[in-house]
Amino acid sequence: MRKLRPNDVIADFCSQAEELVQYFGRVTKALKGTAHELADKSALAEQTFLNAATAFECFLSDLFVAFLNRDASQYQDEVFRRITESVKKKQGEWHSQRLSFSKAKHIRASDVITLLDPDGWNVTFKSAALLKTRATEWLIDSFATRITGLSKDDEQVIDTTKAIRDFIAHRSKSAKVRMNEALEKAGESMAITCLGRGDHQIEHVGAFLRAECGGATRLELYVERLKDIAHRLKT
Repeated sequence: MRKLRPNDVIADFCSQAEELVQYFGRVTKALKGTAHELADKSALAEQTFLNAATAFECFLSDLFVAFLNRDASQYQDEVFRRITESVKKKQGEWHSQRLSFSKAKHIRASDVITLLDPDGWNVTFKSAALLKTRATEWLIDSFATRITGLSKDDEQVIDTTKAIRDFIAHRSKSAKVRMNEALEKAGESMAITCLGRGDHQIEHVGAFLRAECGGATRLELYVERLKDIAHRLKT
């Protein structure tokens, strides 16, 4: 049975991300000189960012499925550990010591998806820190180290992307607060300063994303950074 290839998942995301950047560029060019150019560019930047952030979230889910489809031994060890701890807590150590677990040599991709979430949702991670934790718990070392090796700036980009996406999608007061907190942290790093903010709160995220910094719009910079993170997860 053919197994999923993690590098194909990475290539698919990068291709999708590049298509979104090109789409943004084409439409931005078409808007030049129109009556509502800036407002339309802001709306376009928000929509494109939302699509890119969603694609990245789906990419991480698909990548974990591909990794586990290749080798789910560590994941099964973790499941057995949790089962053993649960029985020990509820029934005592005597019972937990007598448990056995038969690991499957290969788990189909469709079964991996069901195991990770029986309801059929994508695997999601509330933060980059949790992403690294799950990688350590579920993935064999050769796969896990690709994710745990991401830098603090990478983590901040992932968390800030999620915060911006959540605000665009929900527009709640709390989402706006979290977005500005994430942008403030991003702005403190010289390596990703263009992806963050200074002292002023961001009230209109579309205008923030369409604005240029270092010769490119922030939207383009975010997408390029997400592509770079994906590339560095290749096996």
